[in-house]
Amino acid sequence: MTKQVIDRAVDSVAIMNVVLAHLVAFADRTLVDGMVNLLAKVAGWIGKLARTMQTGNVQTYFIITLLAVIGMLVVLLF
Repeated sequence: MTKQVIDRAVDSVAIMNVVLAHLVAFADRTLVDGMVNLLAKVAGWIGKLARTMQTGNVQTYFIITLLAVIGMLVVLLF
């Protein structure tokens, strides 16, 4: 009787470990990999946006930098 109870307990723990491992693997595939892929796409979009802003005109770079500094000051001061 005791051996059967111990065997069932060990089997139950093993089954719970397998189920937990499958749940963790699913979360890793969907959540973690999904977030990494999303960050990669966002980086690509930012790169495309930055590429379109590169005109080679120094005056344009100066205006963009000046507007960014003014924007940061507005955010920090108000």
